[in-house]
This record gives sequence, C-alpha cells and structure tokens, in this order.
Amino acid sequence: VLVQHGCAFVKQEKLEEASELYEKILTSKPEFIEIRNNLSFVCERLGKLEEAAQHAQQAIKTAPGFAEGFNNLGIALRSQHRLEESKQAFEQAVRIRGDFALARFNLATTRLLEGDFKQGWPDYEKRLETSEHQPRQFSQPQWDGNALDAGPLLIYADQGFGDAIQFCRFLPEARQRSQTEIIFQCQPAVLPLFRDQLQIDRLINEDDASPECTAQIPLGSLAPLFDKSIDEVADTVPYLKAPTTLPEQIQAVIQQADHARLKVGIVWRGNPEQARDVLRSCPLAEFRALTGIPEVTFFSLQVGEDVAAELKNTELGFPLIEMGSLLQDFAQTASAMSQLDLMLTVDTASAHLAGALGLPVWTILCHTPDWRWLLDRPDSPWYPSMRLFRQPQWGDWGAVMQVVARELQKWVAAEQ
Repeated sequence: VLVQHGCAFVKQEKLEEASELYEKILTSKPEFIEIRNNLSFVCERLGKLEEAAQHAQQAIKTAPGFAEGFNNLGIALRSQHRLEESKQAFEQAVRIRGDFALARFNLATTRLLEGDFKQGWPDYEKRLETSEHQPRQFSQPQWDGNALDAGPLLIYADQGFGDAIQFCRFLPEARQRSQTEIIFQCQPAVLPLFRDQLQIDRLINEDDASPECTAQIPLGSLAPLFDKSIDEVADTVPYLKAPTTLPEQIQAVIQQADHARLKVGIVWRGNPEQARDVLRSCPLAEFRALTGIPEVTFFSLQVGEDVAAELKNTELGFPLIEMGSLLQDFAQTASAMSQLDLMLTVDTASAHLAGALGLPVWTILCHTPDWRWLLDRPDSPWYPSMRLFRQPQWGDWGAVMQVVARELQKWVAAEQ
C-alpha cells in the first residue's frame, strides 16, 4: 500500500511527500532496490542530485545486474553535467538488458545534448518505444529515404507542438528525396500555421483517419534518417512565415503600446502534460526582475485556462498586457509575434515558433535542459535568431532572470 501511495505522489508531482514515504519504506527494508531506485528518480526531480546518484549507486551495489539502477544513475549524473559518466551508466544498463529502450533513448539524448548528433540519432528512434502512448501501427512500410515509385508519403507529427515546429523544417527535403506527394498529418493547433508552407501537398488533422499512402514516417525520424549534423540543422532558417493578417482583437491589444516603446512578449510556462514541465517552466513572479526597464511594453502570450487568475494574483511591478487568451492557434501566435520586437520565453513551443520565423527570441532554460539546447552555449544551432539564458544552478530562476534583466537593459539602450 505504501508503494502505491508513493507512485501516486510522484504522478501528482508531490515529490517531497513521495521522498518521505520512500525513505520510510527503506528504513525497514533497506534492500528494496526498486524503492531506492524510485527515490533516486524523485531526488533528481527535486534537484538533490548527489543524493539521487547515491541512491542509484546503492541499488546497483545491492543488485549489480539491476539495469534500471544504472539508467537512473545515468539520469542523475547527466543532471550534474557529468556526461561521460552518464553515458557509461546508460551503456551498462544496455549491456545488462539489450532491449532496454528507455536506457538506449537516454543514451541517445545524452549524446545529442553534448552535440554528438551522428552517434545520437540512431537510438533517438527509441522514443517511439518509451512514449506513454502506443506507437501508431501501419500496414505500409516506414520510408527509407529513397525515391518512391508511386503513391504519396505520409509524414505525421509524433511528439509535441514544439517538436512539430522544430522538425517540420525537413519536410521540403523529404519531398525532394521521395519525389512524390507529401501528406503531413499534425495537431489541429499547428495545422493553420503549416498551411501553404514547406512544400506540403496535403495537410490533414491528426484526428482524421490515416490516408492511403505508399510509405509513412514519423516527423521526428527525418533528422536521423537524413543524418543531419549539428552544422546543417539551421540551413533553411527561417522556414516558416507568419500570416500577414492579424485578427482585429489582437491588433487592438498590440496598439495599446506606445509606438515609441519596444514591444516584448513573455511566455513563462509550457504544457503541464509534458513530463518535465515542472523543471522548464519559470514562475511568473520571477519576471519581477524586469521591473524598471524603461521604454518597453510587455505582452503576455501565455495560453492556458488559469492564466487570468495567475496574472491577477502575481504582483510584477510593471504592466503586462494580456494577449494569450485571444490566440486561437499557432498561426495567430506567429502573427502576434511578428508584431513584437523580442520574445522572452521558456523552453516551450513559443521558443521554436519564434526561432522558426527568424524572429529575435531569448529562451530561458533550466539547469539541465532538453537535449536540443545543448550545454553551456549562449546560442542555438537550430535557430540563429535565438539567445539562450541558463540557470547557473538547479532551480535557480532568480539568478538567470537577473542576467536577462541586465541584458534586456543593454538591448533597449542599443535599440533606442
């Protein structure tokens, strides 16, 4: 029963409660390796990185053939930016259990995180086996990158909005290589954005039945298939264009800004359904650091049902004009962004959208970000118009926002 309670706490992101419960179980059953491994996972999420590594090491010491222990050790070491040791742990997990898809995927993303795309891409495909959702089943073969003799190629968005925007840059190359009609199947929210762009012949909703095709491939598999290097991924940027028409309501909101002032958009959190959103999303209150910067009008492009309440209950110290509630899809968001001078956003689809449009965007990252942002670099190989701002320590939003505020003051002075 205690074990079930612990798992429930983790699912609810009640990590402190889960940690206390797992510690209690281990006081009476110190050799319970699965619980010790769970505690390693929870400690990593809480930023207790040394403890996370120690619990995983203890589990491995108790059971040297415990592949899950090596996988969690790899995660804890990666979060400390000890990438070589992290890779060794994931490799050991795979040696113990060759079919351990999660460990292979973690090894792949660690290689991608350090910029080793060539070694990282092959097992990036293991994401399809680690998702909570069942991989789609097709009678047609997965496309191998060669020209197709007859019939269309179906490419479907297999991850989130940000991934769809990031990887859609490879659709024109897919059309060129396949020499056939391209059908792209994607989420309703991004469908209007992609319309009449990227050499897509047919654009369909992901809720629609899969159409007749000769071959199919997930969108996220194009970069591995094309073996894209870190130096090649930005060759086509910008690859999206914002619609030129902006709904009157949104235009009216933007016109609230003094024409002499610079317009800066803000997005502070991502999709709460994303597994590590609690780490990548920045509390709105941390944006108080931007108080007192002259000649700027700030706009909220944050979407979500509870945004209005959050704005009402957060004292920022500067006016923040709410616009997110008017944005119905990513095409409208793109249009709104194109009217601004700069976007400030956490790691979410807004960052990818601004980057894909070639707009100035500053992306604010947690200490150990998703693989696509690499480590340490102030720029992104994916988006030339993007600057990256990183937490110096786990969970330290205050420090990174102070840097953003200083740089924003310099940027305002330079733009005047």
